[in-house]
Amino acid sequence: MAMINATPDPGFTRYGKASLYEYTNYDGTDVAHNCGQAAVATLLRAKTGQSYSVPAIEAAYPPDILWGALGTSRTRFQQALLGYGQPPLGGGGIESLKATIRAGHPAAVMLDIANMGGWGGASGGHWTVAFAYDSLYVYLSNWPTARHRTTWGEFAVAWSSWLADSIGMKNKFIRI
Repeated sequence: MAMINATPDPGFTRYGKASLYEYTNYDGTDVAHNCGQAAVATLLRAKTGQSYSVPAIEAAYPPDILWGALGTSRTRFQQALLGYGQPPLGGGGIESLKATIRAGHPAAVMLDIANMGGWGGASGGHWTVAFAYDSLYVYLSNWPTARHRTTWGEFAVAWSSWLADSIGMKNKFIRI
């Protein structure tokens, strides 16, 4: 777990949280498949201010797509939030996501990381938490770039992918 910051380029206004405690895959044990559990811990910490254990979340709510080989479903993600006493709230679309972030609510999204910067050509789904934005970038937890951000263009393509759609998360988000 580490504190990350949303620092826009000079001349740009940031909306949402200036910083966020993030959990990453490396805070857990199943580092190849536990991004959903890291995102759950990140949302819980943002809501309650308490620390959470990614290994404990993995044990209670393990990745479940193809017996965990392909990560965490939307259903399992929501079960984990409920299990920690936080009812998940959903939303969809860019404008709704922006309004949610502006209101100070980080939101979990599923992105297809194929062709996105910083991933070295990797492909697959990745749960991450959007916590801030400016006119050029979305700021994300558990993200491989030093400034924890991706362009709106890359985000839109990854968020509207067939992969996100396969778990019912195409252009959708979950917040608590």
